[in-house]
Amino acid sequence: GVPVVPCHNAANAEAAAEIARTIGQPVALKLHSFDDIPGKSAAGGVALHLDTPEQVKQAAAAMWEDIGRTLPGACRKGFCIEPMISRDAAPELMIAVVEEACLGPVFLLGRGGIACDSQELAAAIPPLDLNLARELIERARIHRLLEGTPGVHGAALESIALTLVKISHLICDLDAIVEININPLLAWNQEVVVADAWLRIDGQAPPIAQRLAIRPYPKELEEILRLPDGQTLLLRPIRPEDEPLYVELFDRLSPDEIFFRFLSRMRTLSHKLVARLTRLDYDRDMALVLVGQRPNGESELYGGVRIMAAPDTERAEFAIVLRGDMTGLGLGPMLLRRIIDYAQSRGIVEIYGEVLNDNRPMLKLCQVFGFTAKRSFDDPEITHVSLKLQSECAT
Repeated sequence: GVPVVPCHNAANAEAAAEIARTIGQPVALKLHSFDDIPGKSAAGGVALHLDTPEQVKQAAAAMWEDIGRTLPGACRKGFCIEPMISRDAAPELMIAVVEEACLGPVFLLGRGGIACDSQELAAAIPPLDLNLARELIERARIHRLLEGTPGVHGAALESIALTLVKISHLICDLDAIVEININPLLAWNQEVVVADAWLRIDGQAPPIAQRLAIRPYPKELEEILRLPDGQTLLLRPIRPEDEPLYVELFDRLSPDEIFFRFLSRMRTLSHKLVARLTRLDYDRDMALVLVGQRPNGESELYGGVRIMAAPDTERAEFAIVLRGDMTGLGLGPMLLRRIIDYAQSRGIVEIYGEVLNDNRPMLKLCQVFGFTAKRSFDDPEITHVSLKLQSECAT
């Protein structure tokens, strides 16, 4: 979860004072209301550094009267009393998720507290992983302040990124959450904490999968594999954070294995290419990777299979890569079967690929699965293979 300041609710000024007495330290008093009071601090709905129960009682009574006079239509539900926490050297952030008609849920990030400015917000579309969360932070105008200044520690950027990812998971897992507002999120140099937040629930909201502009990580495709030699592997969709693991996989391939996969005598993978291979739009493309564990517990990739769909999504190009030390275990046929099954489930009617004539194991595998093979007119060293699929979506 996301760390929050403990909050105690009170129905009236007297109850708020009694709660402050039990807390036994300076408190913050906030009006408890729905989201019909925008800018609660500016509206007079927040009082800070209240040292005694009597100060809390007086502030609560004045706040109730003032808000009732200036915002007569606001729904006042009581008060929230929180232990006063030091905000020294802690930048205040605002994290929000709002629903846009064309894009669905959208993340907004910027300055929090009374300095919040809608013109300075950076935006991103969920789902967010750590890489995308870091990019969102870097695009926000407050990023320079978060990095720190000479003599002043920067904020806990990784904790902010992790908070964004956790909120993204919340949005993607619960259909009924249609809006979130965290303001402020206090970001010290080692931790973050939510000082105030609200969310809006709509029990009639369409499923989140229909509202997201980008398909979330398809966890349902994860599968545990137990090999005849006793190894246990995880087959799962590739993720953006797999980029360093994919580079390691490439470095373990022989020159011929690289040539067979990429049809090029590449020595290294460019960052641009590996980012394209690991950051997918799951709605169009899919890559399933084999993940094992080293003796020290760290993950490593043994290979994978992918399809890249054409704009009409009816045809998709496929490719397989497998480390040489993992051949002979039936993993190649298994990967091809899994991606064929996935393509059928997505309504793709044909998969195809280009195979070097010298890649006899791949050509034999395609023959076993019923692919049609034709020599390329443009390059006599390449064979085009294709397989018509019976879509599960067909009627």
